[in-house]
Amino acid sequence: MKLSGHLVSASIVSLAAAIGNLPTDCKSNNLSFDSSNADTLAGCAGLTYSCDGEVVQVNSTKEAIPANCTPHPYKIFVDGNIIGPLAIPGMAEASSITVNGSIVPNSPEYLGAVYSSNITSLDLPDLENVASSFMISHVSSLSSLNVPKLKNVTESLIFDLSDGPAIKLSFPSLSYARNISLTGNIDAIEFPALNKALSLDIYTTGKLDCAAFLKKVDGVVHTGGQGKTCTSPINKGTTTSSSPAPTDTGDSARFGVRGSLLALAVLTASALAL
Repeated sequence: MKLSGHLVSASIVSLAAAIGNLPTDCKSNNLSFDSSNADTLAGCAGLTYSCDGEVVQVNSTKEAIPANCTPHPYKIFVDGNIIGPLAIPGMAEASSITVNGSIVPNSPEYLGAVYSSNITSLDLPDLENVASSFMISHVSSLSSLNVPKLKNVTESLIFDLSDGPAIKLSFPSLSYARNISLTGNIDAIEFPALNKALSLDIYTTGKLDCAAFLKKVDGVVHTGGQGKTCTSPINKGTTTSSSPAPTDTGDSARFGVRGSLLALAVLTASALAL
């Protein structure tokens, strides 16, 4: 069936109305969310696409996404001065995600010191893929994380939530993350779809039962022989699974996980200061 010239013209006009130039705030490959620009940048992350090499904004509520367009992945930074909830709907892809506190300004004697962020919840309802790492640290109020569609984290999923309140973490769709390290007052962790990770390390001061957790993921999550570790006060030490068995005690395992996370947090803070 051949479309009439009127229908073709109407389709072109409608598509042109759906595709627009990027706002100035969206033109950088890095989106740094703070209390003044969160709403604007959330729109960038959810509506920006790469169409045949050109980065444009597509309003998918008006038109279907053209076949030659794919989500444009940004590097997402969430600054420490965010207070309260943050939602970024529509963002399916991200190059990386970093959520942390604010660097202490003009304080050479406290080089690398960071104020904790007061973000209370992070809602990423459409996020499916992180091309690099997803890191959270120095958050004193985060009690809710929503990532229902997240399937893949190509590099590291590293959360240090030790400054924050009790939290239950659920990753219902996550099937792969190269390295997983979760620290904090964690009451529950769910990885129902996870089948591969190079390493899986958990340190909790909360109600998570490490023995029960590792029993659930053992035989389902393959770590290539690197093993899985979980430290919790309920189990009075470190519970390990798979081979080779680590020789660390509970205290040394705690130091190793927290020490590496602190180093990563300082490096991230220094990078953001540049």
